[in-house]
Amino acid sequence: MQNLTVEDLLAAADRFVPPRMLVLIGAETVADVTSGQHVERMVNVLFTDIEGYTAMVEAQPPAATFQFINDYLSVMEPVVESHGGVIDKFIGDAIMALFPDDADSAVECALELSAALAGFNEGRVAAGQAPIRVGIGINTGMVSVGAIGTGRRLEITVLGDTVNLAARLESATRAYGVQMLVSEGLMYALARPQAQATRFVDRIRVKGKLRPVSVYEVFGQEAAAQRELKLIQRSDFELGVVYYHSRHCEEALEIFERLFLDNPHDGPIQVYLRRCKEFLAGGEFHGTDELAGPIEWQHGYEIGFDEIDDQHREWCKRLNDLIGHLRTGRQQGLLELFQYLRSYIEWHFTKEEALMDRYDYPFARQHKQEHARYAQELEQFNASLLQGDHAPLLLTFRANLFLVDWFINHTTGTDRHLGHFLAAQDAGRDAASHGPSPGAVAAG
Repeated sequence: MQNLTVEDLLAAADRFVPPRMLVLIGAETVADVTSGQHVERMVNVLFTDIEGYTAMVEAQPPAATFQFINDYLSVMEPVVESHGGVIDKFIGDAIMALFPDDADSAVECALELSAALAGFNEGRVAAGQAPIRVGIGINTGMVSVGAIGTGRRLEITVLGDTVNLAARLESATRAYGVQMLVSEGLMYALARPQAQATRFVDRIRVKGKLRPVSVYEVFGQEAAAQRELKLIQRSDFELGVVYYHSRHCEEALEIFERLFLDNPHDGPIQVYLRRCKEFLAGGEFHGTDELAGPIEWQHGYEIGFDEIDDQHREWCKRLNDLIGHLRTGRQQGLLELFQYLRSYIEWHFTKEEALMDRYDYPFARQHKQEHARYAQELEQFNASLLQGDHAPLLLTFRANLFLVDWFINHTTGTDRHLGHFLAAQDAGRDAASHGPSPGAVAAG
């Protein structure tokens, strides 16, 4: 047997443990890794999986299966690395990749993976084989990166709800008949959201979340004609989704039947057509049903830091006032109430960010970026109110989608992490969140 040097062994280990995974947990070599060693990171998690893989490999010998998988992965892996991603693991035909830098890189990678898959399928078809379909799911959030296992067998991986949701999004691509789904967290993390062809698809319940999560389709990878058709239909499609989730299914059915005539192969249109017909025929409803009443403050929304929790309660109260105005179409005091909301959230974010700076919160940059995106959504919503050209139903849904869902998910995720950090720093209850809230309360 050939005598191997330490350098040879470390080079061989790099093939099984990517060097960038070691960098993420602060280790120089695999020899430095110990069980339980971990760090927290804000990352973008991408999952891909081949549709119908199990049935496909059962019909061929093991040697052919290994050849197919290795050929497929040799096409996909370089794309991930070229966009700054690191492959956490191969799970049979599935790929789990991390993008520590930015969400835009994860989406651009996914688009290029789709293009690479198209080239791979051309080769399969030329060889007389069936093309394969791949689903992609991407989520953004906090994870723990570390070593799991025992002293005899270790694996470096990532853990957390962020990973679970990314996997669920990938799985859901089959139900909606699309190739790529991303979370609201990913959408808010994009530096250039307008550069991507996306549309809102649904609100789904996720284990461990107290509020539904919004799901979006990315379709920039589709053929030009289909991409343009989805862009043309996007406003009407999203309006149909609003009608459905508001239980106005006759109006929703009318919209989706019209869209179907022009785009019969659109998976989400087919899904909502079926849902509307099921509701009208027998009352079966697939929505999440928080839109009919006010937001009830729950103990589970608290992050354990009194000053921030008090401000969050006030914000929820004022959001209830806003949604009440929108739902009833009441114009009196609406603009004044919204101006108060804008002032209040600016004040709240300023206070929260001052705490991050004072105690050197390690994820302040990403947290502030989420605040900035929420403020942008508020400005867009304000523009809609000033224009006055949106129906109360649509405005009410948008308020729930962008202002309520995101805020509560941000509170129970990103803010809760901040609360744990402040408690660990003994930031205590003397942290400078004192001072009056914004001026006058708008008329309700």
